[in-house]
Amino acid sequence: NIEHINHFTAGSLNNLLCRQGWRVIKEGRKILKIEGDLKYPALYVFSQKVSQPIESCQQNEYKHLLEYISKSEEAIECLERKILSKIGDRKIIVWGAGQFTMRLLGETSLGRMNICAFVDNNSVYHGRKIMQRPIVAPRDLSLYADSGVPIIVGSLVNMESIENTIRMLGIVTGK
Repeated sequence: NIEHINHFTAGSLNNLLCRQGWRVIKEGRKILKIEGDLKYPALYVFSQKVSQPIESCQQNEYKHLLEYISKSEEAIECLERKILSKIGDRKIIVWGAGQFTMRLLGETSLGRMNICAFVDNNSVYHGRKIMQRPIVAPRDLSLYADSGVPIIVGSLVNMESIENTIRMLGIVTGK
């Protein structure tokens, strides 16, 4: 996912800061617990402004970037298999209008499926359209589907809270 996030290794962040006139004083790593059992690795640095930008301080770390891309592609392929096996040609709803949903629409068969509406909690999206389909608030979901319509959740970070909202709205779907 690339929405609001920049992925760095310690070396690539150090290189960026050096070229902009900063010197890394201390760096560290931590694991952020996001939701449920989902964990997200994070990197942090303390840096100090220097008088002259420094040339790249470390070697490029393309190997790690290529590994990340490969794992990301494998995850998308796994999602594609799940989408195809569970949905077929049925009418569906997609919950989420952010970057991950856009990626699924572009890189999986989801973009060719019979989507009747998109749902999102963010009111900024309400009234807009994706692929000529409306983006609606959760409270308006019943206008577009009954309880038998599958919902694809287009968010990894908020999946658990979205599933809880779906249950609160009385919409029962399979996983």
